[in-house]
Amino acid sequence: MTSRDVTRPKPAPDMLLLAAEQLRVLPKHCLFIGDSELDQQAALRAGVRFSGYGGLVSGELSLDNHLQLLDYLLMD
Repeated sequence: MTSRDVTRPKPAPDMLLLAAEQLRVLPKHCLFIGDSELDQQAALRAGVRFSGYGGLVSGELSLDNHLQLLDYLLMD
């Protein structure tokens, strides 16, 4: 999903809502991993859980590398 797929780019929630719709998953069951405040704002507006990546933003979970996501999935 990219900004080309929607009318309004981040921080609007459109990309996240469309992705959830196409996956047939409720937004509240999604996790968006992002590295910017725009990502964080889009997740909040979409009702999607957010994880910060790379230490620039924080969220429900903070990731420094992709392998840490496995630990999170095993906890959930």
